[in-house]
Amino acid sequence: MSVNKILSNKRFYILLLCTCLIYIFIKHFVLTVYLTNGESMKPNIQSGDPLIVSRLSHKIIGFERFDLIMLTNPKQNKTFVKRVIGLPGEKIEYKNDTLYVNNKQVQEPFIIDQKNNPAKYKNKIQEPQIDKEKLSSNEKEDLNIYLKELESPFYTMDFTLKELLQIEYIPKGFLFVLGDNRPISDDSRYSDFGLIPIHNVQGKVLFNVSNFIK
Repeated sequence: MSVNKILSNKRFYILLLCTCLIYIFIKHFVLTVYLTNGESMKPNIQSGDPLIVSRLSHKIIGFERFDLIMLTNPKQNKTFVKRVIGLPGEKIEYKNDTLYVNNKQVQEPFIIDQKNNPAKYKNKIQEPQIDKEKLSSNEKEDLNIYLKELESPFYTMDFTLKELLQIEYIPKGFLFVLGDNRPISDDSRYSDFGLIPIHNVQGKVLFNVSNFIK
């Protein structure tokens, strides 16, 4: 084998190695793709939608209300995409399908149709057939919240942080998150999910690839 051939092969493997290292760096520290699994963010995000997620933006500029974030739930050890509703130090309440933050009304433009016609989205959901006697106390509480959500005439049931979590304000270092598909979303309303530690946030969703290929 000629010297030029050896050098050519060496350059190829060096280039391949550099490409792999750059890919790994980008995937773990800059951008990643998250393939949605589940219906908790419908209709804005469908199951199977590929999302481009920034792993850096939340570390640089922090969080804003209604950010879509990819997170790891420490209680379930699973990865989810949810929407930030409450930030540290805030008091969150829902009343008559309206979000109040520190007693001030806040609009949710991403679920306007659902709020205008909640029955359209809730009537098809069946009450689960569960033997309550076999549930733990936390599971019973979560089931009661779920049933309250189904029975509510609103798209998002009435609640306060005090009722759900026995706290007045979101503590420092935590976020309160909800899914857009409120009737079925497992989120911060439930004890098996709870508030999300900020260090468990894996990144911010930049865009949904499906929106560009429809």
